Parts: sequence; C-alpha cells; structure tokens
Amino acid sequence: MRHFLTYVANQGIPLTGVTGAALSQYTATLMTYQPKTVRVILSHVRTFLRFLHRAGLYSQDLSRVLPPARMTPGARLPHSWPMESIAAVLAAVDRGTPLGKRDYASLLLAARLALRIGDIIALPLTVLHWKTKTIAWVQQKTGRTVELPLLDDVGWAIIDYLRNGRPEAAAPCVFVWHRAPFEPFAANSNLHGLLMHYVQQAGVTVPAGAHGMHALRHGLAGRLLSADTPLPVIADVLEHRSTQSTQVYLAVDEAGLRRCALNPEEVMSDVHI
Repeated sequence: MRHFLTYVANQGIPLTGVTGAALSQYTATLMTYQPKTVRVILSHVRTFLRFLHRAGLYSQDLSRVLPPARMTPGARLPHSWPMESIAAVLAAVDRGTPLGKRDYASLLLAARLALRIGDIIALPLTVLHWKTKTIAWVQQKTGRTVELPLLDDVGWAIIDYLRNGRPEAAAPCVFVWHRAPFEPFAANSNLHGLLMHYVQQAGVTVPAGAHGMHALRHGLAGRLLSADTPLPVIADVLEHRSTQSTQVYLAVDEAGLRRCALNPEEVMSDVHI
C-alpha cells in the first residue's frame, strides 16, 4: 500500500480523485517487478479500493477497473548454483573455529540433503540416528516425517560441531547462536547473511535471483537431474508431496533437454506432401 500511496502522492492526485486511467498508469510502473510481487501489490490495492467504495469515498468500485495480474504456471524457473560455486563457498568456511564448524554443517545440510532453512535452524538433536546413519524429522512446511541417509560428510561435520564447536546450551536443537545465552535461532531467521558472507569470501558470482539458502536446494536438484536420477527419487530428496512440484526442474536441465530434441530434417523427411 505504501508503494501505491507514494505513487498517488508523487503524481499530485488526491486519494478521492483516483481514476481508471490513473490506475492503468500506476500498473505500468510495476513492469520491472516479478509477476508474483505484482500480483501481491495489486491484490492489496484492489482490496483498498473496494474499501474506499464501501466507505462512500468512491461512487464506483474501482477495484474492478484495476487490471488483473496473470501468472503462467511454470513461467518462472528455479534459481540454482553451479556445483563449482557451491564447492567454493563450502571451501571458504573456516572449519577451524567453532562458528565455522556450525556454519559448515548447516550449509552442508542444505547443499547435500536439501533441507529447508526452517528445518535447519530448528533441527532437534533427537532426529540424528547415528547407529542407522539416518536423519528423520518432521518438516515444518508440510508436517510430514522425512527420513534420509545421513551422508558421511554431513554426519562428520555435525559431529565435529557438536564435539568441538557447539557451546554448552540447554537448547534441544543442533544449531545455536554463539553469543550468550546461546539460544536457538529465531523462527524467522533465513541465514541469508551467513551464506552471503561466505559467498564474498569465496569470490563467486551468484546467479541472478539466486541469493538465498533455498538456491542450494535447487542446486542439488540440478545435480541429481544431470546424473539421470529418476524424478520420483528427486521428489523424495526435496520432500515434495508429488513429482508435479519437481517437474519445474526439468526446464533447467539443458543437457537432458538436448537429448530430447528432435532433428527437424529427420522429422520433415517423414512428412509426405
């Protein structure tokens, strides 16, 4: 709403003097935003205009004049990092310090097991099953119980942190803040600053739009696709409810798409006119 009201004020339009033409011009200023962002903004503006009409400030409901924001399913491709960039970021972590041990283990969980940020920061100690070398936890997003193999590099990184890096804390989760009173991460932590710190240390260039920890999940999906891993297996690793959510990654598998491409000349040779 601040975005819309700032535009109206800058144009010198009184709030009671907004017209359909002004709304059309305002919508044009959103062309540089992502479609999802445009849809959210216009949804709030539409609700506000409907309120103004019901409050008697507008004689007509201008919310019906505001153009809809259309989003084509699958139009936005997932952002992922090349394997070399992920390896460089992991190598930039100083694993000789307690903080580095924590950060390295948390980054590995995202890059190697595709855990979501919310699951990493709240990961309970009780979900680590060392005898069976598995990790089983209840996803915060879906409420489903997921069990994955505890890969050697991930397992040893967690052990190194728990033994030699984690401060003594009563918190039941694996990862904690390294400042007294050593509490768990806040529920709204996204670890963005942590990741970008090591991105700068590694000197890698982050692909456009791939600035968050979620991009590490996408990178794993891309590597699994390049290794010809079946889609249902990738869906299980990413904890997707169905393969439909995973199919979007097929669009970024350029090598696989090339193998599916048909030779136009061979196709046309079979066509009889």
